Amino acid sequence: MTTTSEINRIVKDRDLNQFHLLIASLLGSLGQTGSTQGALNLLMARSMDDFLIPFFEGQDTIGALKNQVAAAPSLSAQMEIIVKYVNEIFSLAGQMTVEPGSDASEATVVIKSSGCRYCPIGVGRAKIDGSNTYCPIPTMVEKSASYFRSPKPPVKLQLFREKATTRVLQKRDGHCYISYRDEE
Repeated sequence: MTTTSEINRIVKDRDLNQFHLLIASLLGSLGQTGSTQGALNLLMARSMDDFLIPFFEGQDTIGALKNQVAAAPSLSAQMEIIVKYVNEIFSLAGQMTVEPGSDASEATVVIKSSGCRYCPIGVGRAKIDGSNTYCPIPTMVEKSASYFRSPKPPVKLQLFREKATTRVLQKRDGHCYISYRDEE
């Protein structure tokens, strides 16, 4: 059981509000009960399609934002605009950046792990095997990018394969790396 002092430290260190705690603890509980990253991806895709994309469409700045994305010369430049917006709206992480891939059709979102506000392990205290993930952000960003780039083909999340394990993100050096590819 997590103590009050642990929760207070996490709240202070990650600049959390009650909604971050609610969502991360729910994710942590679900991840710990055996739900998989694949199941979470399906749930996030539905939430994005049915609720959050319509929410985006109701915002006054969406037209201008879609124009900025359309004018950006590479996927990483497009993703910088999209990730900044999504992070501002949902306060996902204290530090989220985009790195270019090996060519203009690839980009990697980098999240400083200790600043992620929705982490089911770091915030939600899930006891998940270190080789597993249960992160909502990869699908959230994939669906957001596909929406903002429309009518272009969707952006595709690139899976990391290590031996027999496939993951939506790669954890290293205190960061989570999530890669995307332009499917044009």
